[in-house]
This record gives sequence, C-alpha cells and structure tokens, in this order.
Amino acid sequence: MIPRTPHLMGLLPLEGIKKVAGQQQLLSDSQILAEVSSSLGLAADRRAVKSRCVLLVEGQEDVRFVTKINQWMYEEKLVEETFAEKGLFILPVGGCGSLLAWLNFDLFSKLNEPWFILIDSDKGTDEAKQSQRHLHRIRAKYPWMQAHIHATFKQHMYDF
Repeated sequence: MIPRTPHLMGLLPLEGIKKVAGQQQLLSDSQILAEVSSSLGLAADRRAVKSRCVLLVEGQEDVRFVTKINQWMYEEKLVEETFAEKGLFILPVGGCGSLLAWLNFDLFSKLNEPWFILIDSDKGTDEAKQSQRHLHRIRAKYPWMQAHIHATFKQHMYDF
C-alpha cells in the first residue's frame, strides 16, 4: 500500500516489490517514485518540462482565470502567442501559507526558470496580515525577484 501523506514518502525505501500478473517484480527507484507520485496526485505535467517560466497561483480556479484571460487576449490579437506557446507553466500551489512552505524548503531556488507569484491579497479577511507577512519574507529572501511577487487587491482574482 502506498501512503497518501507526502511526509511519509521520505520514509519509503527506494527499492520495492510489486506484483505484476501474479509475479513479484523488483521496482527501480524511478519506478517507485513514479508510482508514489502518481498515487499522491503529484505526477509530473509534461507542460512543466517544456516551460521557460513558472507562474505560481493559489488554485485551479486561478489557473482557469489566467488561462482564459490569456486565451481571450490571443483571440483578440492583443498578444501574438498563448502562455503555453510562450512556455509559461501555471502552477497552483495553494494559499499564501503554502508559499511559506516553498520558502522554508527553499523550493523557489530549485526552479530552473524565472518564476512569478500571483495570489489573492485576502483583503478583508483574518488571513490578510498573515499573507502580507509571508509575502514580505519571500521578498526579503529573494530581493532580486521583488517585481515578480504580486497580490491582487480583491479577495479573489476572479471576483469582479
């Protein structure tokens, strides 16, 4: 059985046995990691492999919003290429609290492409001050990326 908690992934040995057609088969490290990633819903998106830039947003609705706006701009001939054609990969990472985990694990530095953050400001909610603190910490750690880190003024990007 494959655990469904990412923290447990680190406890797994990188050798394993799987039954295939009634026969036990020894799995390689990459096969085990692929199986665990798939089970946890962490399977790689092939678009990420071709990316030249990463846009970190909070959730799937934000991905849809940004993609639809870009598609509309493309259809209206306001831009020459879509984000996908340009190599922009939009990655939902959860709320600002999740970005704190990215900061703590230094995941931003592991991105090989330029990255941008576009999140809701949570204006008018209890989380607003916490979100501002998290963004301030990210800006402080990556001062050269200041222009790449944005929070919208509305509670949700698509509430207008």
